[in-house]
Amino acid sequence: MDKDIVYAKSWTNNDGSVEGEVIDVIEHHITHIVGVVKIKEGRRYFLPDSPILNRRFRITNYEDFHLVNDSKVLLKIDSYGATLKCHIEKEIGYKYDPGIDILSVLLEKDINPEFSDAVMKEVMQIEEAVQDEELRNREDLRSLLTITIDGEDARDLDDAISIERIPEGYRLYVHIADVSYYVKKDSKIDKEAYKRGNSVYLFDFVVPMLPEILSNGLCSLNPNTDRLAMTVKMVIAKNGNVKEYKFYESVINSNYRLVYDDVTNFLEGKKHFYSDE
Repeated sequence: MDKDIVYAKSWTNNDGSVEGEVIDVIEHHITHIVGVVKIKEGRRYFLPDSPILNRRFRITNYEDFHLVNDSKVLLKIDSYGATLKCHIEKEIGYKYDPGIDILSVLLEKDINPEFSDAVMKEVMQIEEAVQDEELRNREDLRSLLTITIDGEDARDLDDAISIERIPEGYRLYVHIADVSYYVKKDSKIDKEAYKRGNSVYLFDFVVPMLPEILSNGLCSLNPNTDRLAMTVKMVIAKNGNVKEYKFYESVINSNYRLVYDDVTNFLEGKKHFYSDE
């Protein structure tokens, strides 16, 4: 099947043409299939969404689900051959319901909008409040005027800046949310994030790399909230050259959540910010 990893041998014929023979399939690329269950005269059959799957399907657990004609389902392949033996792993919904088309594409690409119970159990054990011991071990930068600048619809605010004017030029602080404090190496959350690799942005929602309590909560530099960060402090000369820098763990408290368009309008003199806003 498409993108399978196989063990094969090849040879060159007397006329210079090359032929090959597949000896074994080492790894199947396609393990799940999304499609529609059709019901006609009491008989059920499956139509895959992907036109490349020119195979027959034998589904072993129709009875475990209350399916109707045009139910969208996610199949797990149990054995391969001219006929694919599969079982229904998830009923996605009715084909024509809003959002089912997007969800079907996600699941077909092995992008799961939901996190497993094991991951969520680990998430729920994380302390939300910043512990006093952790504060003592970090540079306390909560007195700095700190802002985030993101798109209007952004919910995961993972970077912030602070700046001070000094005789040599400027002192610039760049703060990045300290995700590693909450996501420990080889934890279930860490392994799930590694598997996902990135967040997936769609038309009207996001499938995050980390559960929302982390991506939009504890690891988001939301305003007026103590947050753990990794900070680089830079001294920048008036000509723009970085004269010195230092990295350290910090705790910050963002004062304002700014938006790109508003900041641009301010810099172009089209908008004014007031301290009481």
